[in-house]
Amino acid sequence: MDAARTIYKHDVDFAVLALQYPNFAKQELTKSLLKRDFGLHLDLPSDRLCPPVPNRFNYILWLQDLLDSTSANYSDGYDQERDIFGLDIGTGASCIYPLLGCAQRPKWRFAATDIDAKNLKYARDNVQRNKLDSRIQIIESSTSNALIPLEAINIPESNSRLDFTMCNPPFYQSRDELISSAKAKQRPPFSACTGAEVEMITPGGEVEFVTRMIRESIELRNRVQWYTSMVGKFSSVATLLNILRKEGNENWAVAEFVQGSKTRRWAIGTLQTPPSKHRQTPPPVPA
Repeated sequence: MDAARTIYKHDVDFAVLALQYPNFAKQELTKSLLKRDFGLHLDLPSDRLCPPVPNRFNYILWLQDLLDSTSANYSDGYDQERDIFGLDIGTGASCIYPLLGCAQRPKWRFAATDIDAKNLKYARDNVQRNKLDSRIQIIESSTSNALIPLEAINIPESNSRLDFTMCNPPFYQSRDELISSAKAKQRPPFSACTGAEVEMITPGGEVEFVTRMIRESIELRNRVQWYTSMVGKFSSVATLLNILRKEGNENWAVAEFVQGSKTRRWAIGTLQTPPSKHRQTPPPVPA
């Protein structure tokens, strides 16, 4: 081979390459973190959301805390024998929440829904790639279906109900709002947004999406223990809490996820029925 013809005479500067192709850089970072820290292998299309791993993992950790502190025996700790079954609404191409949940805790299982054919294909492939077919069900949904399609979910006999629902709904109610938000943030290269509109835009934005979930929770009540969602706007938290209060629900939890110097997300969870028995407390220590 004529050495003069090669274009690779010098080492590749990966830092410069990442700046030139931010979408590629973000995908490779996500894949590398999942492989190194969780033993997970992921394939993602270039035109769908690439999930930031630390942010998504924070949501899983919060769910763990919610479930550990509201177990049937009120042990306030991780019960390694407790079977957990959750629903991820709008799992995306990565199916990252079910994958992270199963990687963290061997007794967790999931159903995961999506309305986009491409997302469903990649989600199924990612589940199979990680040999988690027996623990994660992928369910095709549509905009006209219930967000929480209990009749379509094969709930294991060991679970009498869903232990939780989770979702990361589209933030924006229109393309104009999405574009305006991106301009205001002046996104740096490594925060490049790769998602499709179906993943980022929904009528009424995230508030309407979660409000719909709240309405369904009123009908389903204790067929699910915790109904939860992440939101991207702090203003949405107060709006959604007011909706819960108007429905007479005071059993809720709120969390803030802070990642790095700029990224903040919030999570809200609600119990539609109060706990069925009081928390057990130890007897007083004799004087």
